[in-house]
Amino acid sequence: MPYTRREKILDACIVITFVATVCTAILFALLLTVLRPRCPVQKILPSITVASDGSGDFTTVSAAVAAAPSQSRKYFGIAIKPGVYYEEVRVPKEKTRLAFIGGGMGVTVISSNRSWASPLEDTATLGCSVDASPGSDQSGSPPVFLGRPGGAYSRVVFMQSYLGGLLSPTGTGWLFDSSLPPATTLYLKEYNNRGSGVGPAERRISTGEAAQFTVGSFINRDKWFLVRKFCF
Repeated sequence: MPYTRREKILDACIVITFVATVCTAILFALLLTVLRPRCPVQKILPSITVASDGSGDFTTVSAAVAAAPSQSRKYFGIAIKPGVYYEEVRVPKEKTRLAFIGGGMGVTVISSNRSWASPLEDTATLGCSVDASPGSDQSGSPPVFLGRPGGAYSRVVFMQSYLGGLLSPTGTGWLFDSSLPPATTLYLKEYNNRGSGVGPAERRISTGEAAQFTVGSFINRDKWFLVRKFCF
């Protein structure tokens, strides 16, 4: 039975509607692809690798930092394999845009031991453990302190850390001598610590007060570092 003019028009409308629907779906998918939040920086790939067992390019993080380019205009990735690296890592100001890529918290650890001769000033210590090595004999040991203030208006805060019983039982936790300013000008506080070495109530601060010592706030991140999400 031959198509009537009306049926032809109806079939054409159905085809046009189908094509329009498909085109709209494709256009919508393209828009989602374009507008979907992307990683705002280039993918960071390791340029060199640090491994304490010698399987990488360097065995220390400091050596890798020294080998990194100076005044780099793009991120330079330094992969640090799992392990504990006993060293004090210093990044000179000319070593710009370094990205340290580790194995995760507690997997890749950088640890150092600075003596009391290196005073603390404007420091926030987060998630540390201050205690004697397991099994060590502490009998007859001299008093142990959290640190020695480095200036008249030093600010030092120990946050969410474990403070063991080896700390000085004087209740101050800090070493003072005649060359240092009176304690009334210092800011030596604790927040949400645990262990028998936790200081007295007057040295503990509230959650609101501790917020100023989070990483972003403490280093004035928004003034010099664009908040970005690295893509690996």
